[in-house]
Amino acid sequence: MDGLLLLSLTVLVPAVLGIITYLLPGYGLKKYAVILCAVVLSAASLLVLYSGPQSVSVESINTAIPISTIIVILDFLLLLTFLYFGIKDKEYKVMALAVLQAIPLVYLEFFMPASHSAAASTFVIDDLSIVMCLIVSIIGALILIYSIGYMKGDKNVSPFFLVMMLFLGDMNALIFANDLTWLLFFWEVTTLCSFLLIRHYRDEASIKASDRALWMNLLGGLGLVTGILLIEMFYGTRFLSELLSAKAMLPGALSFLPAAAIVLPFAFLAFGAFTKSALMPFNSWLTGAMVAPTPVSALLHSSTMVNAGVYLLIRIAPFIIGTTLSSIIAIVGGFSFMMCALLAISQTDSKRILAYSTISYLGLIAMCTGINTALALTAAVALLVFHAVSKGLLFLCVGDITHLIGSRDIEKMEGLITKAPLAAILTVIGLISLMAPPFGIFVGKWLAFQSASTFTEIGLSLLDIFFIIFGSIFSVFYYSRWAGRMMASRGDETPAKPHHDWYMEVPLIILTIGIFVSVGLTTVFFSQLIDLPDVYGQEPSQLVTGWVALQNALGGFSPLLFLIIFLLIILVPMIFIRIRKDSVTPAYSCGTGTEPEIGGGYFESLIGESRLLKYLVPIGILLLIALFAAVLI
Repeated sequence: MDGLLLLSLTVLVPAVLGIITYLLPGYGLKKYAVILCAVVLSAASLLVLYSGPQSVSVESINTAIPISTIIVILDFLLLLTFLYFGIKDKEYKVMALAVLQAIPLVYLEFFMPASHSAAASTFVIDDLSIVMCLIVSIIGALILIYSIGYMKGDKNVSPFFLVMMLFLGDMNALIFANDLTWLLFFWEVTTLCSFLLIRHYRDEASIKASDRALWMNLLGGLGLVTGILLIEMFYGTRFLSELLSAKAMLPGALSFLPAAAIVLPFAFLAFGAFTKSALMPFNSWLTGAMVAPTPVSALLHSSTMVNAGVYLLIRIAPFIIGTTLSSIIAIVGGFSFMMCALLAISQTDSKRILAYSTISYLGLIAMCTGINTALALTAAVALLVFHAVSKGLLFLCVGDITHLIGSRDIEKMEGLITKAPLAAILTVIGLISLMAPPFGIFVGKWLAFQSASTFTEIGLSLLDIFFIIFGSIFSVFYYSRWAGRMMASRGDETPAKPHHDWYMEVPLIILTIGIFVSVGLTTVFFSQLIDLPDVYGQEPSQLVTGWVALQNALGGFSPLLFLIIFLLIILVPMIFIRIRKDSVTPAYSCGTGTEPEIGGGYFESLIGESRLLKYLVPIGILLLIALFAAVLI
């Protein structure tokens, strides 16, 4: 199918339907426009998969003003928009960063000789971008459908749907972009969309959280534009497809830099990726964003915003293989994976638990890109896909539970299996899928562990293994505790009043089915994404896979066997064990008249945010300094 048509369906149509939804009167008409957008997005992503890799150039389209010029104008208008909000909210960091970002952008667009290659295309649809498009479009479509039920009665629903649809279309454009200046524009549009969605309720907490998200992502945008400027200077191109074949040329004025400095542009790109994915020390913007409506949280964590950062890391990985920069990225990612999992243990708010969990798993993906072997990048892509499905389900489940019991506190979810069985079961499935076999996340961790164990630098290999082991232990702790609260029942809980909103329930069921289908997805599909034998050589990375077993030169794993065991563990007790009400006895309290209370342990005095972040943030800043020192010393 024509690439230009595919781009129109995945990028322009959602934006146009968003505008139409905004203008339509009445919620009834709006919801049909939203459903249409969801259907078009899902179908278009499947057409992208069916059509396969191809290149698309839009420069040949005849317009009164060249499209590339329009993108430049829009980029500067975006910076003016950020400056406006900075002035409006009296947020001086936003104002300063909007102005600072304009400086390298002006130089890049007006003073740097343009490198227009006749062979390079504006957009490239390859295997990696196809997988990303499926994540964005299908999971994003389900979140849109869910939003119809969740946002009913909200007074700001028109701008909400407009920004949500624009967000999805822009994210597709970002992952297809081959021209780095176009990627920069779409990158900043994600910043604007997330900013507007986080401040949806327009109360003090929402405005404060959105301003924090804005200045941190603008800081990352400054790093991104600086990196693109340096790529243009060093490599003489601004197209991703040409970077591997481009001859590195340090201009005479910069010849005093060490040879390692040729990867300096990618250090700036990695810095931008860290901010977008909220890795340490930028984690506070994503945890603060939990004040937004639950569909926004689901969108940010599963199919858009934060995935953009690790997507960029996967893209630049082949250019920094074997460098100290790559090793530092692995350390930053592993550190974020372990410490954010530890911080999640101290949380009782389910959305904050999921927020720290997201940062943690994005850190694991970043660690895999830093290990930077074909097997490690296979693990990174597998983790990215499976995490998106599971986390999308969990955030939507939290929204459903909040509607049912009026709280996001996991302590208030005790006995949910009796109060709301369907919500409890779907949530527990989502939690198990993030920590246990045979689900995709476990397979991704298995691949990551194998990658770390074969890392050539023994010290970094041991450090990465340490991060994986303890990060996984902490993750199992807080997920199993949450699941346990919901499954624990005295048998006398009053069932919650069901709301039976199919717009909210159908996406949950589809995502749950997707989790089980992921058991049978062959990881060989992901391993073929990293097809660069000249860069990675012939290493034991290609997986022979199927329903029965996953196998490579380093070992094997049987998803089907674990699925059978998992189902037996669930079904056997359900069939043979029955708990009678007369077998439930109250807790023995030695005759005292106090009512015993049962609750979880959260260890806030030991590992709470107020205790740990004052140490973790400075460590994260030191790691960022090391990121740049690695290429300049």
